[in-house]
Amino acid sequence: MDLDAALGRYAAALEGLTPGSVGDLGTVMAADIRFRDPFNDFAGLDHARALFGQMFEDCLDVRFTVRGRFRDGARAVLLWTMDYRLRRWPDRPLRIEGASEIDLDPASGLITAHVDHWDAASQLYEHFPLLGGVLRLLRRRIATPVP
Repeated sequence: MDLDAALGRYAAALEGLTPGSVGDLGTVMAADIRFRDPFNDFAGLDHARALFGQMFEDCLDVRFTVRGRFRDGARAVLLWTMDYRLRRWPDRPLRIEGASEIDLDPASGLITAHVDHWDAASQLYEHFPLLGGVLRLLRRRIATPVP
């Protein structure tokens, strides 16, 4: 199996993800995929479909852009940006920048693990009323002054 091509198919699936294509994730994800992000930790394609389906219910204009991809054997990293708007605050465009550790099955080319790394405090929580103010204050207090 050409793992570079498999990783490219996965990146394209993420970039082209729509509410209508969530059901097609089985073409790039293994049935027992392990998925983890700052809020979720589960195994199973049905859970992944449910997660992405819920994302489209909670968010508007979701767009993933893969900014880079690197592979070493059956392990890979995707660098990505997610642009979206929350239905609760549709006038406020938001952006999350992150990286995902990806494991590929060498025989099938399907993704067997997807582990997201991104800063939920600065890229999400700080945009919430009240909570955001507290987090920004904490960040200023903890930050090391730069000369």
